[in-house]
Amino acid sequence: MVQGLKLLILSTLLLSLMGCMKTIDYMVIGKSTPRDNKVHVGVIEFDGKWSGMGGILTCCWTWAGGLHGIYDTPPPKSVYVKWYDYEPKRYFEATVALSDELYELATNLPTFEVIHNKRVEEHPDPYLIIGFGENGEVVVWISNSARDGHIKGRVLHEVGRAQAKLVEKETPRS
Repeated sequence: MVQGLKLLILSTLLLSLMGCMKTIDYMVIGKSTPRDNKVHVGVIEFDGKWSGMGGILTCCWTWAGGLHGIYDTPPPKSVYVKWYDYEPKRYFEATVALSDELYELATNLPTFEVIHNKRVEEHPDPYLIIGFGENGEVVVWISNSARDGHIKGRVLHEVGRAQAKLVEKETPRS
């Protein structure tokens, strides 16, 4: 009887905690770099638990390229990135701490209008955009649109920033 009561209380507490866990139903992860700055992103890892897709980028700052979606995920608290910048021929890595406001920003994005057809996007998906700068800087934004071209009402909130360090190609993650 006592064991059963303990199990019931423990189950109730566990379910209560799980109900309080904030998750983002759907979010799009994208990457950006300034125009004509060619980079190869090798690693994107959120909270040391799940990864994003890498790839080659050549454009455009604050725009979301190389997109992929994630479902039912808690808002990340950090992102570790490692990439190769072709112009200086160097590898960089950084860990970016993300804002505690990420969940609120991602789940309360304003509507926007597509200018050429006047369509209003009432419930925009959040875009988490990781920007790889020309001098090893990393900036992370949350936005209501992948880019600002032909969009009226796009928002772009900076949720993280870090300066990367130079690394050797074979350097394991520290």
